[in-house]
Amino acid sequence: MLHNELLKELFEADQWDRLVRFEIQPQIVNLGIKNISDAVLLFKQIRHAKKEEGIFSPDFDKKMDLLIGNLNKILNEKNLPDAEKRLKELKMEFGLLDDEKLNSNDANRRNAVAQLMPMIFSPTNGDYYHAAVIYNHGNSRDDCDLAYQYASKAKDLINEHDIRSSVRLLGKKIKEEYAFVYDRYQLNQDKPQKYGSTYAGKQDDNKGWEIGKLVPPSKGYVYDRDAIDDARKELGIKSLDQQEIDWGIKPTLKPSKSKENTDEKKVEKNQSQLIICKNCGESGHFAGVCIRPSKPK
Repeated sequence: MLHNELLKELFEADQWDRLVRFEIQPQIVNLGIKNISDAVLLFKQIRHAKKEEGIFSPDFDKKMDLLIGNLNKILNEKNLPDAEKRLKELKMEFGLLDDEKLNSNDANRRNAVAQLMPMIFSPTNGDYYHAAVIYNHGNSRDDCDLAYQYASKAKDLINEHDIRSSVRLLGKKIKEEYAFVYDRYQLNQDKPQKYGSTYAGKQDDNKGWEIGKLVPPSKGYVYDRDAIDDARKELGIKSLDQQEIDWGIKPTLKPSKSKENTDEKKVEKNQSQLIICKNCGESGHFAGVCIRPSKPK
């Protein structure tokens, strides 16, 4: 197997672990016999969404099909004690991946990437992207620095002129990852985020963190929403508004005063264009203030 194929396998394992830990596991752990039909529907939706993202190879389908198949077997089991036993076994299987195990798997993957990257002759933007994602899940500043280096190289190799859907999809994922990595890199140096991709998951008054709000570089720092949106537009990723809608986050920043004034002027301009002068027939003013010649009747 080629080195870049091994790298992609590590990347897929990284993504599968996170899918299990943060999306599948919470559903399985609290699952009851009566709720299995809903779980099957949810996992089918997850499978479809992940396939649309283009992250996983066909092995992902096999894993998801096995999970859905096992749930359907439990659902169709006529003997309730046997159904409950199978469900308990499934819960134990998917409950094994705790935070400690996830961190251990992440560390092993970073060590493997460190050995693989020098062996890949002329890495592609996909190779750099896979390495960046894996290193971005590390905890040290060195991990963050390497993630930033790899994400930057991946972004620099994007071919904006290639219209193939797979290429454009990869380019989109690279840009999104670059935003994450860059903002984390900035925060590690006590500098503000540029793209507004990192939110506080806990309250910390000493650091000025508020749950569901953008993580500031220091207490009291206030982000400029316009600057963030301008940076996101330049990079080619969705607006901050759209990101927060997609993530179910309440708007964290208000538009700046200049933005509000600009929007008001646009409204005024649009409204004025609805006014038609009865003297000259042009829009934007009334006949009483018109200085143009009267329109021929």
